Amino acid sequence: MRVLTHPGPAAPQRIRALPCFAHPVTLDLPAGPVDQALARAFGALGFAAGYARLDGLALPHLSYLIPGPASPDGHAAWYAPAPPLGADARIMQAGAHLGWRDGAPFVHCHGLWDDGARRGFGHLLPPDNVLPAPVRATGWGLSGAQLVAEPDLETRFTLFQPAPCATVPGGLPARLITLRPNVDVTAALEGVAAQAGFVRAQVEGLGSCVGTMFDDSAITDSYATEILITAGQIADGQARLQALATGFSGAVLGGTLTRGANAVCVTAEVLMI
Repeated sequence: MRVLTHPGPAAPQRIRALPCFAHPVTLDLPAGPVDQALARAFGALGFAAGYARLDGLALPHLSYLIPGPASPDGHAAWYAPAPPLGADARIMQAGAHLGWRDGAPFVHCHGLWDDGARRGFGHLLPPDNVLPAPVRATGWGLSGAQLVAEPDLETRFTLFQPAPCATVPGGLPARLITLRPNVDVTAALEGVAAQAGFVRAQVEGLGSCVGTMFDDSAITDSYATEILITAGQIADGQARLQALATGFSGAVLGGTLTRGANAVCVTAEVLMI
């Protein structure tokens, strides 16, 4: 398994998993920037945090980034300019965590899109992506735990971490999870499931890996790749994670993440239900 050295001291706790409750929701997203739309839609249902699936959204302009090599300021990996898109891009699959940063709602989103000429995948920029009209999405409202962005000494990024919050009645037992660099994604989630007593569970989330190895393909020319779990499950204690990924070239691959071969690059943020 490939690993990546970061500039700061490694934090002793490599996996954080907070108990919470996940409430299935239908989100009525108003027109406007995607981050504001998500905050308003979750807020209207009484949730300050959640995970949304943004599949099928049409946007007149789409802003995004793809992974890039190390930056001059010392980050072990960074972002790169994205290949240009045509007008009227459609998001085919995307996942978005709504949390908090500096006391305000903040969204981390990865997705796959098509502009009629090509497909792309990467790190969407919710404040710069504007919904031209109201749309509906589905997701999970969270109670008991939420993601809060904190400065991270190890990577020198500001990263989401799970933090306790108020609990509301109802919902399904869940864990809100973040994984630190060089932890294998599949093994880590199986460990969380075992500790929680989840024999079966649904897995939603996104993050980055040091390259990405699928059972039948791989991204090996990039030591930083962005990923989105498109269909994840725990069954009989075993994790099977279908995902999409892209690296420095912007090419998109997908498949089942290979067990023991996908180390987290910077972070992974996962909801296990």
